[in-house]
Amino acid sequence: MSNVTCFRCDWVGSTRARACPRCGTPLHRSGSDAPRRPELGAPARPEPTEPGGDQRAPTGRTAPWRVLAGMATVGVVLAVASTTLHGPGPRSSSAPESSTSPQPRSAQGHGSLVYTTKIDPSRAPQVLWRLDLATDQSSEGPQIAPALDLVDATGVRQGWLGLTAAVHGREAAFLLHGTSPFIEPRPIDSGDLVAWGPGGSSIAVSSHRRPRANGCRSERIDVTDVNTGVTQNVLDEPNGCGHLVSLGRSGASTYYTRSETGDVAIYFTGVVGVPHLVLDAYGMLSVSPASDFLVVPAGGTSTGGPPFGSPDGTPSGAVLFWRGHGGPVQLGDAKDDLIVERVLAWSPDGAQAAVLGSLGRREGVFVLDAGPGGERRAPTFVVTGGPDLGATFDDEGELYLVIGGHLLSYLDGVLSDVLLPEGSPAPSGLIVWMP
Repeated sequence: MSNVTCFRCDWVGSTRARACPRCGTPLHRSGSDAPRRPELGAPARPEPTEPGGDQRAPTGRTAPWRVLAGMATVGVVLAVASTTLHGPGPRSSSAPESSTSPQPRSAQGHGSLVYTTKIDPSRAPQVLWRLDLATDQSSEGPQIAPALDLVDATGVRQGWLGLTAAVHGREAAFLLHGTSPFIEPRPIDSGDLVAWGPGGSSIAVSSHRRPRANGCRSERIDVTDVNTGVTQNVLDEPNGCGHLVSLGRSGASTYYTRSETGDVAIYFTGVVGVPHLVLDAYGMLSVSPASDFLVVPAGGTSTGGPPFGSPDGTPSGAVLFWRGHGGPVQLGDAKDDLIVERVLAWSPDGAQAAVLGSLGRREGVFVLDAGPGGERRAPTFVVTGGPDLGATFDDEGELYLVIGGHLLSYLDGVLSDVLLPEGSPAPSGLIVWMP
């Protein structure tokens, strides 16, 4: 704490806040008393307490310790304070092209958007900012390592976030207990692939084993219950000879695509780590919270080959598949198949998906109806793509997009250019909606 003064209402006291607790006016403090940004260190972690079997507490694993230490050595630190700002922010000269002209509007709605920004190359790689859609106010959050994914972790606690970051060539999962600039990301696990479950309440991590003498290597998958902190091994085949090329987690199961000599297929993990076939000759692009899949025909026939697409490497059209409900269902119009480059987001109920792809000569972001039905269905074109692309749905089906520093929203065929509060930095890609 430091002694501070409010020149508006003459309040004097000790606080780390920048605003007066009485009237909200910025406080005055001397430079030597200003709060310092804490370094991201490795806090002491308890020993495992869960008994027996393949279950263990994630704090007993050494990988997150090394991940956290590595992040500290590359200068990942936390932001000093949050700043609340108002009014329209600066806009770039041109917005992405869409089927309709985007209409500018201020932020409105419910919940919050949390997005990554890049402010100063001399600082940490990215900074999180939070935009309150009800009040149109934004605040600066913690600095983070280069992020691969942001997820809403309200399945653990309201206002919490899940983060997947790139650390030393691997994917590392962290939990953020809110968006305060003083939050220290808590490491959960790390591996070659990371997949969060709905609401951030669980996380699946796959790891490659070292190649054996015959060149084969197997895969291990562990699932952590983020609420209890207990990790369970769900797949471990030491004599296998496959390669996991995609990993997904629904509310109840873990799914993966395995590529091995002569076969590419989608599986889910069952009891005692036994894999169960879901769909043969297809590769999984993504799985929804309700265990519906976006898949493509698998063209690669050997480990290390292309896992998806036709045998000559050209893209194949994406299809929908419902586990236990039939399918696959072709996606596209009367002339062309939808080619999916990347799945951007699922709605919380799994009824919609936003993807980056192409349909005929049109390229950009499309919205898919992932509801039941067996006939070929055409996706809805939203907007052309661009750099620093990210997307998220709120719980009412409104899609929020980040494209080239713009924040856009799309609902019921209407595309809007959302104006950020004055002084808020432009978003740089990843974005997630929080209730």
